[in-house]
Amino acid sequence: MECDGAPYTWAYNPLLTHSVSRKIAQTRRLDGSDSDRAMQLIQQLNPQQVYVYAMGQEPWLTHITSIEYTANSRPILESDRLIANCRQQGIYAERLLGSREIILDGSLIQTKQPTHQPLQPLQTWLATLASQDIKFSLDTTDPTPRLKCNAPKGLLTPELQAQLKHRKAEIIQFLTAAPAKIDLEAEAILDRAIQPTVQILRLPQNTNVPHNILLTGATGFLGAFLLSELLHQTSAKIYCLIRGDRPTAHHKLIDRLSHYGIWQDSFTDRLIPVIGDLSQPQLGLSPNDWETLTTQIDTVYHNGAWVHHTSPYSLLKATNVLGTQEALRFACHNQVKPFHFISTISVFAANHEFGVQIVSEQEPLSADRLPSSGYAQSKWVAEKLVAIAQSRGLPITIYRPGAISGHSQTGVFNVNDFLYKLIQGCIQLGTVPTGEMPLNLMPVDHVSKAIVTISQQPTAIGKAFHLVHPKPCSSDLLFNVLHSNGYLIQKVPYDRWRSHLLDIAQNSPTHPLYAIMPLFSTSHTQSQSDDLPILEFDITNTIQHLQNTDILCPPIDSHLLQTYLSYLINHQFINPPIPRSNCLKEAHHHGSNSALHRI
Repeated sequence: MECDGAPYTWAYNPLLTHSVSRKIAQTRRLDGSDSDRAMQLIQQLNPQQVYVYAMGQEPWLTHITSIEYTANSRPILESDRLIANCRQQGIYAERLLGSREIILDGSLIQTKQPTHQPLQPLQTWLATLASQDIKFSLDTTDPTPRLKCNAPKGLLTPELQAQLKHRKAEIIQFLTAAPAKIDLEAEAILDRAIQPTVQILRLPQNTNVPHNILLTGATGFLGAFLLSELLHQTSAKIYCLIRGDRPTAHHKLIDRLSHYGIWQDSFTDRLIPVIGDLSQPQLGLSPNDWETLTTQIDTVYHNGAWVHHTSPYSLLKATNVLGTQEALRFACHNQVKPFHFISTISVFAANHEFGVQIVSEQEPLSADRLPSSGYAQSKWVAEKLVAIAQSRGLPITIYRPGAISGHSQTGVFNVNDFLYKLIQGCIQLGTVPTGEMPLNLMPVDHVSKAIVTISQQPTAIGKAFHLVHPKPCSSDLLFNVLHSNGYLIQKVPYDRWRSHLLDIAQNSPTHPLYAIMPLFSTSHTQSQSDDLPILEFDITNTIQHLQNTDILCPPIDSHLLQTYLSYLINHQFINPPIPRSNCLKEAHHHGSNSALHRI
């Protein structure tokens, strides 16, 4: 991409058939970077990788031209936009600066691909496999690492096995490479075209009474309950963005709500599936569907995200960051649409100050509270994009839930839920850490009711809401419930317990605790973290907007935890405890004094 304002001979002199005078060169300067024109060229060439050389950022150039590029300089913004557009289309792209070695090996030659199709960029391909619960790990017990693949039965087709064999070395190199440091602030750049025009900045009357709602992430756990609440609390038609094909999409939504016990046949006519994909430009919609829906929809609830706590930011960006950008583009196109964004409290991390740190609901995201996990980073950047759209005039409301647990009455659970994984994992390990871990859980029915109720109040526009429990419980309560149900679980020092987690991370990617390991720090218990910063989340806005409703936050007590445990046992998600008499007989048979002692 061209330098902005440089004489054209800088770039094109080697291509000229004869020399050009300095006077002519100075009068014909390059017109700068233009991402749209660059994309036209990329579409013609159909490359697999795209690189933009950031010569303008080289420090030596400043001494020659006195030009200093910043994050807001046009060439930087345009190259950022080009890179984002390429990545949305599955083309690997980056801006080069300083030194970079690019190895072009056989994995980039299309004719060597077993299926004779262009190879996807590795990160995009791994992201697709991870979304199907296909996981990779390395066995490092031998000098040469061995690649291990864990996949649900039936997914490793002969074609996929051939691709895995073909890209084995590439995958191992990716897994062993140190993760690149992500500049999250540089990632948070919203396309300049995404903003309400002057003509549509005036909101329609009765904005809080929607008639046609677009909901993303409806097939997720929280999304299903949000869909149910929108169907209960409004009379609107709910358009659900969903991947798949049209013949099965409607049944997929019904099956998901039925699985959670919240489907009603009366919802049928108001439930409208929309085939699309968050990771694709314009949400994966056809041009006709895009134009029709952006005119028809009057409110957007953007709940869709890829929640995977062990994946890096680079794998989650397409869905969580660029998907949010496309949802914002949808909200601004044709007519303005109030935008309700489901974020997370994990966008905030403690800074270097000690003691309790209060995070207010209106506190903006800043560089001194950057999260470390890939998922939280992707939500941080996504929420920054939402804040930029808000500054441009789009009506925004942000909801930040904490840990979401099962239904408070039925106990129905998300199988990927933190509490479910913790219960199942501790039962399998037979140990729990000593000391107390605060469990700040919010039942999914309360979270969904609160979000939909708050969203219909005009005074909520422009505000953020923390959905965390005002009275979290101690992990001791959970372990007491497990013990009272007959589970023999021994308490061990936290460091010893976490060492088991490290072993799990290396050798057991199928273990329940594997998926939530990043949530456990090196010092997680209260007794070990007295001198460490602790985040507490203000819920003033949430309390004010729910105080005149009948929505009451259920207490986290032994009754609620027993509801959850009973559901897990009755639905065979965990094995029932062994009767104590059997434990005694088994211990006596093996002469195990230690087992008798634990009982």
